[in-house]
Amino acid sequence: MNPTRAAVWNGTWRLAAAGGPLIEASAPSMPSMPSMPAMPALAGRSGDAPELTETAFDLTPLPPGIHATVAVLLGDAGPGFEATLRIRDSRDERCELNVRWEAAGPVVTVRGAADPPPSDDPRQPDGRARRLSTGPGLWLLDGSGRTSWINERLVELSGRPFEDLRERSPLDLVAPEDRWRVAELFTDASRPNEVGDVRLRRPDGVERWVIVATTPVVDDDGGNDGTFVVVTDVTDRRAREQALADAEERFRRSFAEASGGTALVSPDGGTLEVNRALSRLLGEPPAELTGRPFTDLLHPDDRAEEQHLLANALASGIEGYTVERRLVGRDGLPMWADLTASVVRSVGGDVLHIVYQLDDVTARRATDALTREAVARYQAAFAHAPCGLAVLDPDGTICEANQSLCRLVGLEQGLVRNQRLGDLVDDDDRSVLESHLADVAGGRTSMARVDVRLCAAPEAPAWAAVTITAIAGEDGRAVNLVAQIEDITEQRAAEHDLVHQTLHDPLTGLGNRLLLRERLQHAIARSGPRGFAVMYLDLDRFKSVNDAHGHDVGDGLLVAVAGRLRRAVRTGDTVTRLGGDEFAIVAPGVTDEAAALALAEKMRAALAEPFRVGETDLGITASIGVVLAGPEVASGDQLLHDADVAMYRAKDAGRDRSEVFDDALRLEEITRHETERTLRAALDDEGLRLHYQPLVDLHTGRAIGAEALLRVLDPQQGLLPPSRFLGIAEDTRLIVEVGAWVLDEACAQLARWDVAGFGRLVVAVNVSAAELSATGFADKVRGALERHHVDPRRLRLELGEHSVLMAPADTVEELQALAETGVSIGLDDFGTGSSSLALLRDVPVRFVKIDPSFVRRIEQPTGAALVEAIVALARSTGLQVVAEGVETARQLELLAQMGCDAAQGHLFAPASPPDAIPRGLGVGRPPAGEVGP
Repeated sequence: MNPTRAAVWNGTWRLAAAGGPLIEASAPSMPSMPSMPAMPALAGRSGDAPELTETAFDLTPLPPGIHATVAVLLGDAGPGFEATLRIRDSRDERCELNVRWEAAGPVVTVRGAADPPPSDDPRQPDGRARRLSTGPGLWLLDGSGRTSWINERLVELSGRPFEDLRERSPLDLVAPEDRWRVAELFTDASRPNEVGDVRLRRPDGVERWVIVATTPVVDDDGGNDGTFVVVTDVTDRRAREQALADAEERFRRSFAEASGGTALVSPDGGTLEVNRALSRLLGEPPAELTGRPFTDLLHPDDRAEEQHLLANALASGIEGYTVERRLVGRDGLPMWADLTASVVRSVGGDVLHIVYQLDDVTARRATDALTREAVARYQAAFAHAPCGLAVLDPDGTICEANQSLCRLVGLEQGLVRNQRLGDLVDDDDRSVLESHLADVAGGRTSMARVDVRLCAAPEAPAWAAVTITAIAGEDGRAVNLVAQIEDITEQRAAEHDLVHQTLHDPLTGLGNRLLLRERLQHAIARSGPRGFAVMYLDLDRFKSVNDAHGHDVGDGLLVAVAGRLRRAVRTGDTVTRLGGDEFAIVAPGVTDEAAALALAEKMRAALAEPFRVGETDLGITASIGVVLAGPEVASGDQLLHDADVAMYRAKDAGRDRSEVFDDALRLEEITRHETERTLRAALDDEGLRLHYQPLVDLHTGRAIGAEALLRVLDPQQGLLPPSRFLGIAEDTRLIVEVGAWVLDEACAQLARWDVAGFGRLVVAVNVSAAELSATGFADKVRGALERHHVDPRRLRLELGEHSVLMAPADTVEELQALAETGVSIGLDDFGTGSSSLALLRDVPVRFVKIDPSFVRRIEQPTGAALVEAIVALARSTGLQVVAEGVETARQLELLAQMGCDAAQGHLFAPASPPDAIPRGLGVGRPPAGEVGP
């Protein structure tokens, strides 16, 4: 590169390369200007610049590389840019090189001027340093590579002090991974070089992106006089470029991956690009959609309107618009889409392109249509619903009401609207309704239902059921309430009838057990320390009325009794029928025994007058048990039980009387419960025992068997006799389990006696009414016989007259089946009941037993006559006769004379444990092969 000398004078001159930047220079007179290398931009000259010569002045060389600095400034500059380079020669003369951009392009101006006093700044070695206020960092290296000059910008960029930079090479400022690229700039010092995207690393770790350029500096002889290094900071520019690239990438990615269909359209309406979502939406590949007019993608009926709308948008300068358009897919079916057009303009306002976004709303429009239909159906249903409906404000004010509600309250619709719902109900119900409304409106419950009485008009129904629900807003709070009002007048009446039927006896109209329990609970809760009375009334011998006159007459009598009892008690007393001929009365306020007995006697007196039922005149009495409830009453059931116990004591005392439950009866009850516990424990713990009383044949005088008699072992009292527990066993139904055990044990004992050599004996077992009534009685008997291999002819079953009468109808058939197997069936206590003769006809009886009460009176003429009659009757029907309770020799003699077949009693032996029986039977044994009577 050939050096060129330039002079500076007062005036102006212009230099320009063809197509290059314009350079204009003007300056006052200066003694001299140094030589400087020609810049590539100054290759040609034009304008009024004088001829440049090498001898015009006494020149002092400027710092080399000024031309390179100007070139870098111009290359990095843009509109509005300006920088000034101040140059000082060895005689302290100064000129300024100014670089700026004007409207016509870049301009370089050179002016001469006086300079400030010399500086002692060590960064200006040899007085030749120059300062650049803006622009790149500059570094001048001499021919040996040492630093000759550094500008302040380089100090600022590198973050290192001047003294540090003087000792370093440019490679020291560069990140290690970029040094090799910068090093290549210095391998050929004969020509300018440049490298970009270099990281300059500061001591604080901050990195800046720079461009490093080198230009050789030549001396007057054209030799290498060093290197001028220009470091241009491009971090911000690079950041702007990266931000732009990132924005473009984001746009491209968003465009491609947008869930909605998107199209890029030119100002003339041509489709430049579409994304995958739009391609899928229309069912066509992107290649077939690009290049076509965008409006071709729309339904034909929408194209002209879209073209017109877009033209207006482009002409008016608006940024965009959103409308609904129909699209046509490959299948030809129309689709609905929300179309949003966004107009993209340049800085100057020119339209660059239009971005169309299309969201498929076909399903939404279908849903909207369904919603509209649903709303229409709801409105129709609301208006024509058979029950009353109202939409309310949260405070209960009616916003809307249907015709059914207006009919219910007897008001016109205009009069119902804007009223409070509570104003339409009875005063006594209003507070309850409004409380429920507040609960639903406040979110304390999701639904409430209340029955109220309507009062808006006389013809309105008396009762209505109001159901309240909430319509919630987005925040979950109620914005409206919905009330459903239903006429329940008939329902309430039916419910009242049903409740009455539930709580009352259908025959007599009196309360039933449910009502009794309710009234007892009420009386207990209300009586406090005062107490009250409970009475249990049972008609005496009512069964005989049914038996003699039939159930219709019996029912008529019960109705008449109920009427008299209702009239006999006080106002506030409750009379209930428990079932059959049993009644219970609750008498609040009756607190002493005398008052209770007086009320009981009043009821008995009311029943004392004869009754006429149909054409039948009847008389009936009652036994009444009374209990006084004190402040510590346990329960209503306990009271009723105690009254029942007292009633049975009245029965036992002769009927037609009243008894009060007292401490004596309570003690009996306690004893009864203890005995029941003992009996249950005996069943579980093998506490049952059988004793046997011998049965003697009066013809031979030999013992032919025994009657099994039950005993219960009490741990404290020892063996309990039957009188202590049989009644309890029958009342509690334990007699069924006990009887099954007795039957099995008696058969087992027969088998044990056989093994001991006392075979062919018979055993008699008593059977209760409960056992006969239990399912499978005959099977139990057969099972016991089979388990112990006992001949059925050796088992006798003794039945009480009452037991047979109370047994089910099929009992006789079961007894007949047992008799056919050989089991002997007998009637115990014969002659004491009223149906003995009928039983002889109906039941397969083989023997009868004369009751001990007859035997005890046998020595009296009347007693003897009765026994003779029983024996004669048995003989005439082919039955054997057994006498019970024989205690004297005279009784035995008379029984034998009358023809009695067998006897048992203390005269022969008391009931004894089974191991004592064989010794008692020593008086005689039946002949081999013979079974006793």
